[in-house]
Amino acid sequence: MTTLYKYTTLEGALAIIKNNSIGFSCAENLNDPFELKGASYLLVDSTLDGTLDGTSGAFNKLSRKFGILSLTRTHLNPIMWSLYSNQHRGVVIAFDVKKAGLTCRSLIPSHKGNVIYSKTHPKNAFETEQGDYFDIYELCKKHCYSELTEKEKILVSMFFLHKSDWWFHEEDVRVVKNLENS
Repeated sequence: MTTLYKYTTLEGALAIIKNNSIGFSCAENLNDPFELKGASYLLVDSTLDGTLDGTSGAFNKLSRKFGILSLTRTHLNPIMWSLYSNQHRGVVIAFDVKKAGLTCRSLIPSHKGNVIYSKTHPKNAFETEQGDYFDIYELCKKHCYSELTEKEKILVSMFFLHKSDWWFHEEDVRVVKNLENS
């Protein structure tokens, strides 16, 4: 059994229990304003007037098409209690990831979602291949990790799983889902 944890307020915990559901956030709603910006230079959106848009348009589309659930490996972190549990007055909920359905039908399932903390943004792993961009329109059609090509797996990892080392105390594990038809 793999257990991951979610720090939340008492109200948030009651909603999770009552609805038997946990919410996924869009990237623009995450608390780090630099979140997911590291690999945006690899993105294009073929549906935006035929131009290559490697920053705002493609990032915004990706941000709104996919939901991110941030969990952690630890339930005893005082910084996490302070930040995410109403200043130590909230709760931590433990999830068995298999029973919660977090290991399947996800663009990034829990067992592939370990966040990578670093001082720098991820580098372009494909810089030797000129013109090798990833079309967000095509990526947005995919729902499952097993549907991704090897290059797409690297891209989603670079995009969704890299954070500044300022946040290393979170010990994040992410689950990323396509919000369309989920």
